[in-house]
Amino acid sequence: MRARQRTIRSEQGAVFVQVGISLFVLMAFNVFVLDYGMMWVARRQAQNAADAGALAGAVARGYDDFDDPPASDGVAAESAHHTAQINLVWQQSGVPVVSFNCPAGVTGRCVRVEVFRDGTNGSTALPTLFGPILGITTQKVKASATSIVGSGNATECLRPIAFADDWQDNRDDPPAGVEFRRYDEPGPGTPVTNADVYTAPSASQTGRTTVSGDLGERIIWDMDEATTSTATPITRNLVVGLTLPGAGTFQDKLENCSGNLVQLGQTLPVLIPPGGVTNTAFTNLMAQDPGVDWNAGNNRIDNSCAPACAPVSPRLIAVALYDPDRFQLGRATNDWTQAGVGCPTNSPCITVSNIVGFFVHGSFGGYGPHGHFLLYPGGTSATAPTYVDDASWMVTTHLVR
Repeated sequence: MRARQRTIRSEQGAVFVQVGISLFVLMAFNVFVLDYGMMWVARRQAQNAADAGALAGAVARGYDDFDDPPASDGVAAESAHHTAQINLVWQQSGVPVVSFNCPAGVTGRCVRVEVFRDGTNGSTALPTLFGPILGITTQKVKASATSIVGSGNATECLRPIAFADDWQDNRDDPPAGVEFRRYDEPGPGTPVTNADVYTAPSASQTGRTTVSGDLGERIIWDMDEATTSTATPITRNLVVGLTLPGAGTFQDKLENCSGNLVQLGQTLPVLIPPGGVTNTAFTNLMAQDPGVDWNAGNNRIDNSCAPACAPVSPRLIAVALYDPDRFQLGRATNDWTQAGVGCPTNSPCITVSNIVGFFVHGSFGGYGPHGHFLLYPGGTSATAPTYVDDASWMVTTHLVR
């Protein structure tokens, strides 16, 4: 009888009940800590994938895919889709869905990427590690991002050379259609008969150097000319040397990005380059990316060392286009401060009418020194004008949502 009472009153094994309850609580706690933590890590990865895809699509839309809206199987869509897909969400690709709709209140050329890892749109939901204890076997994450392609109006990498912006040719002075002539030089500043006409780009008009018409245009440049002399015709391929803001020689600034901001509409003093310096600088530029070549069929650069050596090919530089009307009026009258010219001092200057990318293709060969107009990564300035898309050669991309 006493042995039976001792057995009933014994507390041996009670700890197993407490351990079992504690283990269940700890595992349930792991559901919250580990599985919930996995979900937030995957959520961040999904957002990174969406952001990367949207930016890649915007870059492709800014530089390669000009349809509006782009085709669902075009370069912009493929770039956005591929980039989002290679950014894994918890060791597995999410399913990207690409569209080109801008969010409410945003106007422009947009790329929207949604990344699914929630079991919808053909995706696989996230697994759980400890969730099955509570009957939770999957988790759902998804993310979205929208980027926009904008028009730049400033750059910190302008090189100290400029070409004349294009004009409407109304005269056939020899050689026909090559020389800009609005005033007799020297002269009183009165337009000649059937004068050539220059129309500057703006927020409402394209001007005549347009992305749709001039992307890839080849310019064979004339260097080291006395550009301020009235004996030198203003042509599309006449190089005008410039004095840029900041320290450094003309050659230094031609070979390297100066880091000084220049924007549309700015006036810059004209500089006569020292003899031979321009040729030397362009030869040195070519040596910075010796394997690159020009793809004439697609108007693009192939086999560049970028992005390993630089964000873009070192042979793709930013150059100015200048207002030929203002420049010739200053030359004809030798009055550079008048309202129609606008130089700050009575010394030759140019007005930056546009900034374009210029691929330095060659310093020698059948064409002579030459290059091609291309789009270029730009920045924005609140004090500079913004042009319509077809006149804007500087591209900006950024996330808006």
